[in-house]
Amino acid sequence: MPRSLPTLAVLTAVLAAVLAVPTAVPTAAQEHTRADTLRGTVGPERVWWDVTFYDLHVAVSPTDSTITGRVGIVFEVTEPAPLPGAPRTMQIDLQQPLAVDSITRRGARLEYDRDGNVVWVPVPGTRVG
Repeated sequence: MPRSLPTLAVLTAVLAAVLAVPTAVPTAAQEHTRADTLRGTVGPERVWWDVTFYDLHVAVSPTDSTITGRVGIVFEVTEPAPLPGAPRTMQIDLQQPLAVDSITRRGARLEYDRDGNVVWVPVPGTRVG
């Protein structure tokens, strides 16, 4: 059954990054890390929402080896909050050196934290359907 537009929420993140990204090659001696767990686990910060559309706008600048842009994320809330009306934390994976300049939702700037390649965003006012 199609969802109506009011059941979707839009989250916009403005991103800036440097193109020169060193690549690390894993070795057999490396141990499992927190980053490995975050990257591969569907935890409580991922399970309650589902992306329905990414709106990407990217500009590449070869003169200074950077890319800049923004991404709008349209998502559907798939599970009710444990406490009605309580903010929920969203896990967004964003490889370093990509950097977040700001995150907004419905015109309001949201706070966020960075943990390696993960951005944690408390999102207020989310509800199912």
